[in-house]
Amino acid sequence: MKITTLLPAMMFISCVTVLTSCDDMTVKTGDGSEKVEADVNVTSETREVSTFNKISMEGVFNIILIQGNRESIKVEAGKNIIPLVETTVENNKLTVKIKDNTSISKMKKINVYITFVDVAEVSSEGVGTLTCNKKLRFNDLKLDLKGIG
Repeated sequence: MKITTLLPAMMFISCVTVLTSCDDMTVKTGDGSEKVEADVNVTSETREVSTFNKISMEGVFNIILIQGNRESIKVEAGKNIIPLVETTVENNKLTVKIKDNTSISKMKKINVYITFVDVAEVSSEGVGTLTCNKKLRFNDLKLDLKGIG
């Protein structure tokens, strides 16, 4: 093989190897003054929240949307990571984010199951996925998705 053919092939193999070997992540918010290593023991916590019709995600999450008859949140992650996931409702907007000034290392994933009655707006800034397990019905929906995932 000529070097001109070999070099791109080697670069491709190197990139694939690096990308597929990344099973741990480090997440930093703010200046990262609180450093936490993710617990490998995954657990979940269900949270009651007030009524919302907008959803905003900021960070590294796998969001699963579920349409139901009342609003609730279930966070699934390492046992010591769950308290660092903030879920707040203000002005009918649910915000899901990692606590400010926190650095999480060796994190596998954070799943957030959001049960809602009706949503008019979903915005996401960060890394992760936004999925649903079955068909959802909306009167009107605005999506604003920025990031990777």
